[in-house]
Amino acid sequence: MILMYHNIVSGDATEGLKSLGITMTQHTFRKHVAWLKRKFEIVSLSDYLMRVEAEGGVDRNVLALTLDDGHGVTYDCARSVSVEYNVPMTIFVSTCQIDDGPLIWGMYINAISTECIYDSINVEGRVLDFQTAKSRKQSRQYLLEWAFAQTDIAESVAALEKEYPLPADIMKHYRGMTSEQLRDAGAGNLIGIGSHTVSHPFLDAIEAEAVRDELLQSKLKLEGIIGAPVKYVAYPSGGYNSDVIGVAKAVGYEAGFAVTPRNLSEEIFEIPRVGIYRDSIALLRLSLMKHRRRGLFKTQG
Repeated sequence: MILMYHNIVSGDATEGLKSLGITMTQHTFRKHVAWLKRKFEIVSLSDYLMRVEAEGGVDRNVLALTLDDGHGVTYDCARSVSVEYNVPMTIFVSTCQIDDGPLIWGMYINAISTECIYDSINVEGRVLDFQTAKSRKQSRQYLLEWAFAQTDIAESVAALEKEYPLPADIMKHYRGMTSEQLRDAGAGNLIGIGSHTVSHPFLDAIEAEAVRDELLQSKLKLEGIIGAPVKYVAYPSGGYNSDVIGVAKAVGYEAGFAVTPRNLSEEIFEIPRVGIYRDSIALLRLSLMKHRRRGLFKTQG
């Protein structure tokens, strides 16, 4: 089984960031890893896939850990836990936000909607109010619907980010990994780096040329920084189709990671993962039991 986490944050994270359903504190993540290490054999993603290739699957007590998006604070927090417990992990990085580039579009919308930075903003003539919890929730919903209606979501939201930037004291909690952090990961043997595209689009909803750019350019950028092949891609939001798989193969990926597989191709390009979003160990245990068949397991004789 392969687990999927997202934002791992320090204790001084903003309240807006901590309120997101995909955010977990480093303290909680440490507890998860400690419990998982007692119950499972935790291996690197490459080791997991080598076992699948060599043995036709993995034992049910074998686990791999992944983290999506590639935020700088997530790297620092996860790396610390990885070193403390000697546990390998893989971070799938959206490359647009490396070295203070524009945030992935969904994270910017979350930040602008929850951090109480502006009393209001104007989006194409529509005034969005952020002064009450109710209005912030309504404005966030409008921004998501507006983003989904754009021809190029990332470009439209990046333009909005230029008009309404996050202040430095907020941005430091949201920014992407730096090249230095990526090189640090590449130089070690505990944190692997994979691609999560350039701008975190819905790959099954964009044109073929854009799919190729997203998959190839993110791969090339990461390889140029870490000086090693980037073999794996995680499809943002679990969105993909057979054409996306074909492009992933064509540009040189060796495996693709989904959430729920759609059974469109060989399983190595639709590898399932289990999203972990709750803090308690009891709920973690329940999630693992619920999804106990979601993995590339050996066939039981």
